Amino acid sequence: MSHFEIQGGTDRGLVRKNNEDSIVYCQFDDANAALAAVADGVGGYEGGEVASKLAVDTLEQMISIDVLQRENTGGFTEQWLENQLVHALVNINQQVIDQQSQDQLLSSMSTTLVALLFKDNQFTLANLGDSRCYRIRNREIQLLSKDHTVAQQMLDNGAISQAQYMQSPYHHVLSKGIGLENVITPAMYSSMWVAGDVFLLCSDGLTNTLSDDEILAVVSGASDLQGCVDELITRANDAGGGDNISVVLVRCLG
Repeated sequence: MSHFEIQGGTDRGLVRKNNEDSIVYCQFDDANAALAAVADGVGGYEGGEVASKLAVDTLEQMISIDVLQRENTGGFTEQWLENQLVHALVNINQQVIDQQSQDQLLSSMSTTLVALLFKDNQFTLANLGDSRCYRIRNREIQLLSKDHTVAQQMLDNGAISQAQYMQSPYHHVLSKGIGLENVITPAMYSSMWVAGDVFLLCSDGLTNTLSDDEILAVVSGASDLQGCVDELITRANDAGGGDNISVVLVRCLG
């Protein structure tokens, strides 16, 4: 029996000509493990699409292979979740950088990546960029990821206020991401999940249009997970749909 229910969706929005977001979600029932991720590509032409798809495809491939190998050998360690995510992100970053140097049309491509890996009753989150992960528990929403933007750095340093943050011209300028630097340091968060927890991963096309309270109102207590994904995307489009919108929801069943 699976311990997780996962649904997701991605949409071009109403303004952008193409969708540079990519998502992945899968379960490994025999190992009681699951993976979910959202990537928001940047780079013009087809670069953003290439970078985000490369990120989620490579992540799924690497995690799938390692889950199978370790399940067959009984080799899951206490640090497996964090080590595997960091290893995957480092590998993805190098692949993006390699493609930048091989194709002039892809030379400026990069992508955000927020990834959530579950094993038994534990989870680990890794992120670079401003795609986010929230946890909804007991009708409360908590941001677990860390935004990597110039505006966030300014907020952390006290250079701007919270009220100025969303209006800052640096709000969308990434300070970290896949393909932006040779050595990456993702933000990490690990903890235990409890039955009933819902995790939401999304690109900023959702969070730039809907507040945390609006997201909570849709997700909290809802029984239809795919319906929640669809409603969040619809509401973001109703609010203007100025960017690509991607959502993945994971419900922990116990």
